[in-house]
Amino acid sequence: MSSITEIAPDVYRISTYVAEFDLQFNQFLVKDDEPLLYHTGTRGTFPLLLEIVGKILEPSTIRW
Repeated sequence: MSSITEIAPDVYRISTYVAEFDLQFNQFLVKDDEPLLYHTGTRGTFPLLLEIVGKILEPSTIRW
């Protein structure tokens, strides 16, 4: 289960809860001229993260 929160203009926190670890991971997306994705989750959650990021911007445009 994931949620998207815009915490500042064009800055998003994507929170993903992983039940098997009983942990919540937060990723941060900065939508700018050169978008930044700060991924703090596990490798297994990355495909889900890309799907969620696609709701905000095209993942292939992420520069950093």
